[in-house]
Amino acid sequence: MTDIISPNIRSRMMSGIRRENTKPEIMFRKGLYKRGYRYRLHAKPDLVLAKYNVIVFIHGILLR
Repeated sequence: MTDIISPNIRSRMMSGIRRENTKPEIMFRKGLYKRGYRYRLHAKPDLVLAKYNVIVFIHGILLR
């Protein structure tokens, strides 16, 4: 399948997509912190709750 968008435009579009600290991630982290859960930020799993042996991956887009 061929791309209908030029490489320059595609590059500009992709550079606008954030990889870290997206709105869903920040909202989730704030909610956890308010409830007393402490976590570490990592590159691959988004959050690590070491005390509970839990890792969290946050996927998705928050639209408003």
